[in-house]
Amino acid sequence: MKKNFLLLPATLVALLCEPSEAQTVSTGMVASSSGSLPAAFQTYPVRFSGTSDVLRADVGENRSSLEAISENIREYRAAIDKGEYRIRVASNIAPVDMTEQEAYARARQRALVLKSYLISSVGVREEDFSTSVSTEGRLSANDRLTVGLVPVKKADDSAPVAVGLPAED
Repeated sequence: MKKNFLLLPATLVALLCEPSEAQTVSTGMVASSSGSLPAAFQTYPVRFSGTSDVLRADVGENRSSLEAISENIREYRAAIDKGEYRIRVASNIAPVDMTEQEAYARARQRALVLKSYLISSVGVREEDFSTSVSTEGRLSANDRLTVGLVPVKKADDSAPVAVGLPAED
């Protein structure tokens, strides 16, 4: 199985530096390294309890994060369906007390669980997602799973490509 590390350095820094508290939903513009982006591109952290792969609303601020991203997806559903936006799921597990392969498998599983939740609860399609999985960091505090919308630009009549992200295999 070929490992694909799709996080851009800026995304990785944002994920690793993200505070453990859930971000709040804001309106208007959201600050980014490239200036201000519409609030549609807000990212939301999702937590799992310990080594569990069960997504629970009562862990951390999951309930508010899941409600916020679900509402964001509903609000921008037409743009998602037209291929203008994708739902970005970024999962990172630090290989603490496990091999890097085990950490990668856990990060991938957690991303799949979150995507399955969104597919079943909001009705989006698998092709609406852009997913990255990584095993960066050496502390369990580096474990992150975030979800949000990303803009997609079309490169000359070809398939949509998420802005700033390498194409997935």
